[in-house]
Amino acid sequence: SGSLGEGDPRNPADRTQFHGHLAPHPGAALLLVAVACLALAWRRRWPVAVLAVSVAAVSVYSLLGYVNGASLVAPILALYAVAGQVSVRRAVLAAVVTLGVLMTVTAADNPFGHISGGGFDIIPFMVAAALFAGIAVTNRRAYVASIRDRAVQDARRQVDEERLRIARELHD
Repeated sequence: SGSLGEGDPRNPADRTQFHGHLAPHPGAALLLVAVACLALAWRRRWPVAVLAVSVAAVSVYSLLGYVNGASLVAPILALYAVAGQVSVRRAVLAAVVTLGVLMTVTAADNPFGHISGGGFDIIPFMVAAALFAGIAVTNRRAYVASIRDRAVQDARRQVDEERLRIARELHD
């Protein structure tokens, strides 16, 4: 709904932003935003493929000349899913590629007429936040798993020690 609101022809703020002209209304192009968002349903099973679909759909939407502010949320969520499931090296690579593509398509056909508006200046921060949050979640999961494994090993060791103690007492 954010993409629809950004391109609403009745929005009076658009006349100021677009120098007296109406914002380009996306119409059927909103299907691209829907594809980018619906792909997120499979982000846990195929995170890299979902990121590719989401970035591609938003890129086409942006290249058609529509305001891509709200539509950028879908690839950012997909990047977060990738960063939470792959190695740090692959997550950083995915973030760099995502950043490069989104910045390029936003600059290529920005309806604001310059690269300082339309979400262009916030894309690096969104990508960095998704990357670092995903890496932090991965690290937290690994830490919790290591604590759980250590607790299981300690419990097994205690059981083995108790069995050995009982066997010694029976032997004596």
